[in-house]
This record gives sequence, structure tokens and C-alpha cells, in this order.
Amino acid sequence: MGTHWKELLEKSTKYDRILLFYTDNSPYVSYPDLEYICRHTGSFEMIACHTGRNALDFQLVSYLGFLLKSAPKTRYVIFSNDNGYDAVIRFWSAREIHVSRVSVDQLLSQKTKAEEKPVETKAPSVSKQRNVKHPPAVQAEPKSKKPSVRQGMVESIVNHHVESKEDANKVTKILLTENLNDLREIHNDLVKSFGMEAGSDLYKKIKPDIHKLKK
Repeated sequence: MGTHWKELLEKSTKYDRILLFYTDNSPYVSYPDLEYICRHTGSFEMIACHTGRNALDFQLVSYLGFLLKSAPKTRYVIFSNDNGYDAVIRFWSAREIHVSRVSVDQLLSQKTKAEEKPVETKAPSVSKQRNVKHPPAVQAEPKSKKPSVRQGMVESIVNHHVESKEDANKVTKILLTENLNDLREIHNDLVKSFGMEAGSDLYKKIKPDIHKLKK
């Protein structure tokens, strides 16, 4: 992750809490990055970990368990390229606990898209998701259901839950481009677009309707 985590500082809201786990072996911070981070010193908390093989991973997961015990309804996101955390995520997701992972590529791609002018919408390319073993994909629709029908259903569902037209367009785009069977990616996209709390609350509202879209 290096210092790419600093991109979270501007994305976070007053409801988010960033916990930075590090060891003596963590990469050093450059002066430009240090200057940037110092402008947001109240936005995150640093947690020192002991060194050793996979030591930080074990300590992070242990701390996650502690947090889940005290606040099980909170949404948690692990920012890391290490897909070893996915087993932990699947474990808690099976118990209806909201834990997900976002990689550096996913985080930086969101920043790039925000800086670029709007262009023709395309499904994310596998080649651009080199560190993600299960990149987002567009679900192939049955021949009996025309794309326009699905779009109309999505827009109807979104407009029922989202008042802002701009926000509704974002949610519609996510539901039209993501695989409807991959609820974790839909949840991640909503969190990245609307923040941890708002994105997770919106996901909880539209989740029952997503199942209707798959029928």
C-alpha cells in the first residue's frame, strides 16, 4: 500500500475512521507525501505493530475482531493489495458482517476517473486490475430480456431510494455495469462513491431489489 493510503484522507467524511497499521519495516514517507499527510493529521490514527512474518496481517485481523465485537453494525473496509484478507472477508460476510477490501489499483482508478472528463462508459478492463484476482465484470443478460428493460427496472429502483438526480445516476451506473451476483463489488463501489456510512446504508436499502433484478 505504501503511501497510497493518503488518497483516503480527502475521500473520508466525519463519520469515517482511518486506522493505519505499520511496522518498523514499513516504507518511509517522502517529504511531499509528509506535507500532504500533515494537512490531515486529525483524520487518521496510527497503530504500531510488531515485526515478523505476516505479523502485521495477524495483528490487523486481530484488531478487526476486537472492533467487530464492540461495533458489529459498523462497515469495515481493508485497503490492501493482499488478497489473503479475502478469506477473512468471506468468513464475516457469511455472518452478515460488512467487511470488504479495496486494492490500490481500485483506489487510484477512482481518482483517475474523477479527474478525467466523462467518456463512453465501458466495463472495467481486466488488464487494468492487475492486483485483483476477481475484477468487476458486466453480467451477460439473457436474450429474452432486452438491455432497455433492465435499465428501466434499475432506474425505477434507484429513483425510489435516491432523491438527488446526480447520486441516482451514479447508483444506476454501478448497477448497470457491475455483476449483480457480486454483491461485494456493488457494496465497494457504493462506499467509494458515497463514503463508508452513506454508501453502506444505501447498499442495505437496495440489496433486496438487486435480487429482483436477477430474476
